[in-house]
Amino acid sequence: MAPKLAGLMPRRTLLAATAAVVALGLVVVLLSRRDGGDEYVPTPIPGVEMTCFQETAPVPWSYCINRLPDSANQDLLYYLHARNGNPTWWNDRTYHTGRLYETWRANRQDPPTVVAVSFGKLWMLSDYDPELDGGLFKVFTDTVIPTVEAQIDIRQGQRLLAGISMGGFNTLLLALKSDGVFSRAAAICSPLPTVSNHDGLMAILGAARETGTSTKRALMLWAFGRRFYPTRQVWAANDPLSLSRGFSAEAGPALYLTCGRADDWGCFLGSEQLAANIEQAGGDIQWVPRDGGHCDIDYTSLGAFLQPSVGDST
Repeated sequence: MAPKLAGLMPRRTLLAATAAVVALGLVVVLLSRRDGGDEYVPTPIPGVEMTCFQETAPVPWSYCINRLPDSANQDLLYYLHARNGNPTWWNDRTYHTGRLYETWRANRQDPPTVVAVSFGKLWMLSDYDPELDGGLFKVFTDTVIPTVEAQIDIRQGQRLLAGISMGGFNTLLLALKSDGVFSRAAAICSPLPTVSNHDGLMAILGAARETGTSTKRALMLWAFGRRFYPTRQVWAANDPLSLSRGFSAEAGPALYLTCGRADDWGCFLGSEQLAANIEQAGGDIQWVPRDGGHCDIDYTSLGAFLQPSVGDST
């Protein structure tokens, strides 16, 4: 005789468990894929001189200094790359950074010195790491900045920050947690979850539908969150939306935030909420919504924002 249904897992629970197992398998496959970061070779921007360095302490990290020799701009821009990137990606005339130089050139604006920083292909500047006191956040503020600025004198300029995608998220972490360090920070197409990665897979998939995040991207974000933010407390301390509610208008930097409505990483709703939080706190926020997909950029407004010496300074 067949066993009674009462002794079996309810159908809804079974389906949810099956979906979770399938999702985990999919995430493993997605995260193990190589996106061509090693093979891609940037096409240098004409006139830009790049010098790169590899450091080993307190963890391995690297950076590239990019200068236009005849530029009179004395500002220093720290740039944080996207997932699977490396610091050489800044100096690429076919990338968004090349478009930025074209905009500055068209507007007769000298570009700042740019330092592209990297801790590898996938990293978060949170202040949590079980093997590293203060996490990569502390490494950046206590090691990266002093190391770079031992070579570059910015006493007559301003310290700026910008990042794209993963780098945009890291930009927000630095900007919202390091009062008085940067004068301006631009977060470009930063994925901004509106739920915690600890809320459960079904809740995350539900939020993905609300925010327009593709299932693939939602699962990747969930896996990233589980890796970098193992507890609710750690996530709460490193969630840009939560941090933006306590933003200091007096000590925090001027912010530039942009995202496309069709971005399948789901950054639009979170960006709207973060911009509203900063505005409510009395902060200086330039929110630039776009109609396109991931990293649809308005180079005119971004280029102007990263030129604080032109017009009003912060």
